[in-house]
Amino acid sequence: MNFTLPRSIKDELDKLEIGNVIVGVRPEHIKDQTAVKNNQLSEPQQIRVDVIEPVGNEVFVYFKFNDSSYCMRMPPGKLYSPGENIKIGFDLNKLYLFDT
Repeated sequence: MNFTLPRSIKDELDKLEIGNVIVGVRPEHIKDQTAVKNNQLSEPQQIRVDVIEPVGNEVFVYFKFNDSSYCMRMPPGKLYSPGENIKIGFDLNKLYLFDT
């Protein structure tokens, strides 16, 4: 999955003389774009829901993007269906960057 990092993060990476990075994000920091009211998310990525796993106080939503599997963790109030297309984004304040 490719997306553009914010300018502030790019500037910090430039200061450290780091080139390419792998970005990590925890399942709870992947958000449904329609459910978030702030601008702290990456640009939207269209995904197709594969599997829904309700586990009490949360729901795991599994999906594939560019032949890789991912999981996001959502509150139980939002219902998704397998095959549904949704737009997601990553919480830009919760990214983990790994030097390649």
